[in-house]
Amino acid sequence: MVIKGQVFYRWRSLLLACFAIVVCGAFYCAVDYAYSREVSLYLGKVNAVNQSNVRSLEIQFSRTFNKADNMLLLVKAAVEQRGAIDPGQLSRVSNFREMDPVNRIAVFDAKGNLVFSTTQANAGFTIADKEYFQALAVKDNQGMYLDKPGIDPLTGSLSVFLSRRLNDRDGNFIGIVSAGLPQDYFAGLFRQVGMANGNTVVLLRKDGLFLARVPGGFSDQQATTFREHPVIQLVSQGSNAGVYESPGKADGVSRIGAYRALDNYPVVVMATVEKEEALEEVYDQRTLYRYAIIGFVLFILLSCAVIEWRMRKQDETEEQLRYHGYHDVLTGLPNRVSLYETLEKLETTGSCGAAVIMADVDGLKLINDTFGHTAGDQMLLKTAGLLVECTPQTAIVTRMGSDEFAILLPEINEDEAQAVCAKIRGAVTAWNSQVSASQFPLEISLGIAVVQDTPGSLTGLIVEADRSLYREKLAKLSHTGNHFIPVFREQLIARDFVADGHIVRVRNMTVQLAEKMEIAADKLPAIELFAQYHDIGKVGIPDRILNKEGCLAPEEEAEIHRHSEIGYRIAAATKELAPIASWILLHHERWDGKGYPLGVAGEEIPLECRILAVADSFDAMISDRPYRKALTRTQALSEVRRNSGSQFDPDVVQVFVELYGGEDRG
Repeated sequence: MVIKGQVFYRWRSLLLACFAIVVCGAFYCAVDYAYSREVSLYLGKVNAVNQSNVRSLEIQFSRTFNKADNMLLLVKAAVEQRGAIDPGQLSRVSNFREMDPVNRIAVFDAKGNLVFSTTQANAGFTIADKEYFQALAVKDNQGMYLDKPGIDPLTGSLSVFLSRRLNDRDGNFIGIVSAGLPQDYFAGLFRQVGMANGNTVVLLRKDGLFLARVPGGFSDQQATTFREHPVIQLVSQGSNAGVYESPGKADGVSRIGAYRALDNYPVVVMATVEKEEALEEVYDQRTLYRYAIIGFVLFILLSCAVIEWRMRKQDETEEQLRYHGYHDVLTGLPNRVSLYETLEKLETTGSCGAAVIMADVDGLKLINDTFGHTAGDQMLLKTAGLLVECTPQTAIVTRMGSDEFAILLPEINEDEAQAVCAKIRGAVTAWNSQVSASQFPLEISLGIAVVQDTPGSLTGLIVEADRSLYREKLAKLSHTGNHFIPVFREQLIARDFVADGHIVRVRNMTVQLAEKMEIAADKLPAIELFAQYHDIGKVGIPDRILNKEGCLAPEEEAEIHRHSEIGYRIAAATKELAPIASWILLHHERWDGKGYPLGVAGEEIPLECRILAVADSFDAMISDRPYRKALTRTQALSEVRRNSGSQFDPDVVQVFVELYGGEDRG
């Protein structure tokens, strides 16, 4: 019995030891798991904060570069419209009064010599040896060029240089326009976003060229190392945003952070923090033991449930990723990747013939630019619905890109494919017949390609269908955009400022003035069209601004001023209005050069615009507006005379008074 008892206790001790080992192992595993999970969770929070900071900075930097680029484009437009650099004209550009954050604007001729500057500069100053001048002189990259920071001789401050090329009317290089962004401005943005003290923000060009860092700065040697930074490698591979971890080869300090590439400019913004500093709170032992105890108690009971939950979540996540990898987010249709994989499968199985129909939504860019992407998305959703309704169940409707769809029709001949195209066109016609005059009609161009009994060539169908689509779009080129003109007309009529016959009166006065000033008769139809559609850009301005009672806020005035540019884009996109697009752009310019959007003056403004300015202003003064009552004709004529030589062309005013000065009705 003793022997048996000793053996029992010996085995029991062994079992207890094994149990203790298992318990200790489970305990330490639980501690390690809890610690690792806490670290992962905290790193996730840090990355989330970094991503939020980077997003905020991206918005700020995008606005900054956009504002600076707009000033460059304003100068570029003024110079290239004239065909030469005129310092006197440039000095009248109104936007130079609101240059912040740009500390100067300078224009240099084709030899790099300074021609114009918003700051005082020494005579003979040249930038012929500067990298950005030489780059733009050799090649017109159609965009804004950013150069590495340096001391700006014109301001004496450390600045980042932004430049654009200037061409004459024949496209020949005649100089550049350059702006400077001071490094101090980036530190101000850093404080404005309110980031933690441990964060560092770095601004890079997409090729790794260093632009700015806050807080602090970099030497040239340190700045060069960014060309091999992990973020630059990620961006070069097509990643525009994300998080990263840098091992810190240069200084041995591991860092974590987030990055985003700006959409419209070759710039990357990064926010980083030292990993050890970010995890300082996690190193609190009490927190670790608290999670260890909870993990130990719940480990056995919850381990299976947790594992099952994690596996299920992983399966759901993988399924979502797989779905979004093969489907369009907006329409829910299969995407380009899905289509090509389907074609490869059909080639492998030796399918007997197939057809591909390419469909393109005409005028989508015009809708997006004028009314926003929400209206464009609605047009895409309607198109997707029509294509699905008009195709057989065996068809695969795919969204290929922004305004392009593809329909794969397996095992079908050319006659059947043409019948599908006819059905789609009929559905579009039926839809357009139901929409009101103020709604956008749907216009779809179609291209078709069919292959019969030719295994291995199905992927070439997309190229053939795309060529067919291109030929149909060329055939429609003569009236591209014209089907939207009635919609714009109806939307103008729906506005209060048109309902009282404003356009009709302005058109009549403008034509009478043009005839009185002996403008050629063949120009009168264009002038009449101009008078009718000069305010077409207001369809893109919110009603809350157009119908606001009282004075407009500065930002609302800036929004109103955009209607000239919106109208220009609409007119330029339609054959019927394209000849008067430049008049629509300039119809709010003033004789004294204080108008918008370009600030041109005197006879640089087309005569047609000067005539319309008098007629439009006079009729506006004698009509009620949401923000004031109408003036009498006597009062309005007095205002026209008073603004002669400042707002209006004196010659036009004289003819106008001769025509209408004797019609005073009180």
